[in-house]
Amino acid sequence: MAQERKHTTQDELNYINSIGQHSDHSSNTPRSELLVNYLAVSKKRSDWNNMDQKKCIAYAKKELALCTV
Repeated sequence: MAQERKHTTQDELNYINSIGQHSDHSSNTPRSELLVNYLAVSKKRSDWNNMDQKKCIAYAKKELALCTV
């Protein structure tokens, strides 16, 4: 049986980096709004597995700040 690969902090940072860039569903939604939604949901996330929660949230906030520049 193949061993399941866990989602890493780097995987999550890559996901945050890609928010708003790949989905037809979000094509009309500004990236900043999607990042705000990510941050809101991250407060409710109870299981971060081995991911560094603080690093992921800080990165999302940094990306959001870049959207408003």
